[in-house]
This record gives sequence, structure tokens and C-alpha cells, in this order.
Amino acid sequence: MASPTKVKFEGCMFKKTSTKIFLGFSFLVIIQVAVLSFYFGKLVVRESKTSILEMISSRSQLAASQVKFNKKGEPQTIALVKSDGEILDPQLRSEFPRELIKPLIPAAGSVVTECHGISGEKYICAFAPVAGRTYWVFDYTTDASLSAIIQKLLKNILSIAAAFILGGLALTYALSRFLLAPLRKFFKATQLVAEGSYESIELPLQRRDEIGGFAKAFKKMIGVIQDREKNLKIAGMKLAHSTRLATIGQMGASIAHEVKNPLTAMMGYAKVIKSKISDPHLIEAAEIIQSEGERCNQILQQMLRFARNDPTENKPYALKEVIQSAALLLKAEAKTQHIDLKVEADTDAVVVGSAQQIQQVLLNLLLNAIHASAAGNQVNLRVKNLKDEVAVEIEDYGSGIPKEIQSRIFEPFFTTKSKKEGTGLGLSVAQEIIHNQSGSLNFESEEGKGTTFEIRLKRA
Repeated sequence: MASPTKVKFEGCMFKKTSTKIFLGFSFLVIIQVAVLSFYFGKLVVRESKTSILEMISSRSQLAASQVKFNKKGEPQTIALVKSDGEILDPQLRSEFPRELIKPLIPAAGSVVTECHGISGEKYICAFAPVAGRTYWVFDYTTDASLSAIIQKLLKNILSIAAAFILGGLALTYALSRFLLAPLRKFFKATQLVAEGSYESIELPLQRRDEIGGFAKAFKKMIGVIQDREKNLKIAGMKLAHSTRLATIGQMGASIAHEVKNPLTAMMGYAKVIKSKISDPHLIEAAEIIQSEGERCNQILQQMLRFARNDPTENKPYALKEVIQSAALLLKAEAKTQHIDLKVEADTDAVVVGSAQQIQQVLLNLLLNAIHASAAGNQVNLRVKNLKDEVAVEIEDYGSGIPKEIQSRIFEPFFTTKSKKEGTGLGLSVAQEIIHNQSGSLNFESEEGKGTTFEIRLKRA
């Protein structure tokens, strides 16, 4: 139910954002086009009006240069005005009486000016002098014609402005979609990261601008988050693993304490029986009970020592004792699996660190070697005394580790065992313990022939 809500929220959020960007850009486009249209229209109208007036003036001047007179000196055209303002054309004279025209006649040259007739209608009137004569060519056009031309120009300008606005709006919409496309990817990526999913994240990494740089930084951040989550998971599993070991240690210590008392009594009674009988068979049986009791007592002592594990312990200890203790604890397991556990711990090396943690590593490696070996095989534990170090080798003749997984065996949670047999934390924890004690843990393995693990520790 959560996913549809998130998708709806994402769509709603970006719809609002897209609308805001679209309206903002649209407002700017409309304002810009309106301002440009106003000034451009004003300029076009002014230039058009000037052009029309110049055209009327040119037309009247051309007509003045083409006026012809007869032999009596009378003009052959009637669209003329005398110097007293009288128009020769009677039809024009009815609209433009002398008293209206005379004030408009220029003293020299031609002129175009606004005028009005006796009916009150407005005109644009042009006067051009006839060369060598006291006549002027009179031309006119109605102001409505000029207004119609200007209105037509304004309509064309408004049509162009509307086309620009529509084009600008379409471009703005496309631009807003383009600008928000990478943001949608980032938003979806943050949702996936919040849900813990890192597989289907798409980011504009191919871009070479700031968005591309941000995408690369975002991808790096995702990698850091993944590493932190992995480390937290490993730390949690290690903590749980340590807690289980501590619980097992406490239980073992409790059991050991409970068993030691009756075991001591059994050993005491065996000694008493041995001293009071003369039958050699019974004496031998008493000696067996006493020796096996001693062996059980040693095992219980090692269990108690292992139960007192202190991770912060850092003091000198004899490596030979730790090796013998680990071997003693696993002898029964090796016997059960029909494995011959051979220990060669001829060393006087003293190292500094936590003896209990090293014992834990040895137990883990020996158990792995025993489980990897077939019945009847042998597992060897050898100690090599080097100059500044001491090396402990654990060798088995099992199936070996396949080459394709050898690079992964120290990874946390990686295991070739079933879920019931292991979590894959053993070798990872073992390597960390050895590194924390300034040592190294390495291995050599050949498939089908066996594996050898080597622990190197610095001498004290």
C-alpha cells in the first residue's frame, strides 16, 4: 500500500513544481512579448504614419510637376488651389471652403497637415506649389483611411505577438519538463535509497554539467551508505556471534563447576578402592577410572579457561599451552569424526595478546579442518619458530577450496556450509582477531588435495 502513495505523492509534488515553473516562465514570456509588442507597435505605427504622409506629399509634388496650362494661362486640371484659398474643383470647394483652406497654404514649398472639411470630418491634406505659378496642387485622404491602415498594422502586430506568446508557452512547458526530468530521477533515487533498494537507481551520470556532477556525488553517497549498512550488519552479526559464544562459555563454566565436584569424588573413591584391594583386574580398572577422571578434569579446566574470555586482555602468554588446550578440547570431536589429529607444538614462544581469542581462532580453524576431512584422514597442527615470529600451520587433506571462491572466504557471511552448520562469520572474525593482535592469517589450497592455514604472530 505504501508504493502507490509514494508514486502519487511524487507525481503530485512534481506536478505542482512543474506548474509553478511553467507559470513563472509563462508570466515572464507574456510580459516580455507585451513590452516588445508595445514598443515595436508604437515604432511601426509612427513609421507607417510617417511613410503614409510622405507618400501623400510625394504624390502631390508629382502631380504639381505634371500640371499643364493652355495658351490663355489657364490650368488644364481643376485639383488646384489659388493663392487666396479657392479650390478650382467645385465639388472639393463645397467641402473645403476658402476660409478653411487659406490658413493651410504654405508660404513656400509643400506641406502635409491635418485638416477638416465643412462637414467636420477629419482629413490629411497635402499642398504642393506649381513651379512659376500662383497655384498649389491639393491632395487629401480621410483620416479614417489612415486609421484603418494603422489598425490593420496593429492587428498584424498583435497576431505576431500572440504567435510568439503561444510559441513561448510551448517552449516554456518543454523547458520545464526538461529541467525537472533529472530532479524526478533524483527524487525517485532518494525514495529507493530510503526503502533500502539500490539496484534500479537511474541517475543522469552522462551529463557534463552541474547536474551530472551532482549525480556522480549522489552515486558516491549511495556507495557510502551501502558500505555503512554492510558494516552495521556485520557488526550486528559479530555482536550476536560474540554474545552466543559468551552464553555458551557461561553455560560451559556452570556445567564444568557442577561436574567437577562429583568427578573429584569419583577419582577419590577410585584411589581408595585401588589402595584397599589386591585383585589386579580391579586395580587396573581403578587406575583407568582415575586416569580418565584426570583427563576429564583437564578438559573441564580448559573449558573454564575458555569461558573466562576477555576481549580486552593484552598480556604475555605461552603459545604452546594455548595450542595444547585447543587440541585437548577437540580431541573428542576428531575421534568422533574418525580423524587423526596430530599436534607438533615444540615451541617456547611467548606472544602478547589475548590467549583466549587465539584459542578461539585455533578451535575454529581446527573444526573447519576436521569437517573438511574424510573419515580416516589426518589433520596436522605444526609450529614453526621463525626469527621474530612464530607460525602455526593447520593442514588438512580434504577436498580443498575451489579457486573461484578462494578470494571470498574471508568475506563476512560467506560460507560453503549449510545454514545449520555455520553463518560465514568464523573466518572473518578469526582474521580480525589475528589482525588486532598484529598478526596475519593466510592460506594455501589446492582443489582435491587439501588446505593449509597459517597463523603468524609476533614474539613478545
